[in-house]
Amino acid sequence: MKVLFTGRGFEVTPSIKSFVSERVEKIGKYLDDIIEVHAFLTVEKYRHRAEVNVHTRRSKLASTTVSADMYSSLTAVFNKLDTQAKRLKEKRSAGKRKGVEKRVTVDESANEAVPVGRVVRVNNFDLKPMSIEDAALKMGSDKSDFIVFRSTTTDRIAVVYRRKDGNVGLIEPEI
Repeated sequence: MKVLFTGRGFEVTPSIKSFVSERVEKIGKYLDDIIEVHAFLTVEKYRHRAEVNVHTRRSKLASTTVSADMYSSLTAVFNKLDTQAKRLKEKRSAGKRKGVEKRVTVDESANEAVPVGRVVRVNNFDLKPMSIEDAALKMGSDKSDFIVFRSTTTDRIAVVYRRKDGNVGLIEPEI
């Protein structure tokens, strides 16, 4: 990593060079691929202007500040660059897909690989015999999204569920 200095209107002192180098190392915590840092330091009457450009392999960061003292200008510039570097690192890490790990098991009956997720919650249902209308009424009174029951008309297991349009749906397996 190269650190370049350009002083306009004054001589860049070794203490300013070491100050900038220390702050660049702190930014290096967030950006591990810094190629070059160029600091433009200008003094015009009472205005001390600091402009720092950071070049990485994938991006460029820049900040400029004017104040009455060069050290305060550099501090403000590097605070802005720290914020930019943190945001860039978060953006890079969020861009990587960090999803749930997919496991694949082999279904022996179908002889094919089937992705399996984690079992989050298990509910046990008491399969009471009831009619479809009774199950729909019970679902409405319990505020649940579905009810598993044994149908009195077919004597098979069925599911009554609430649809997104507000109606009630029925799932009956065919045997």
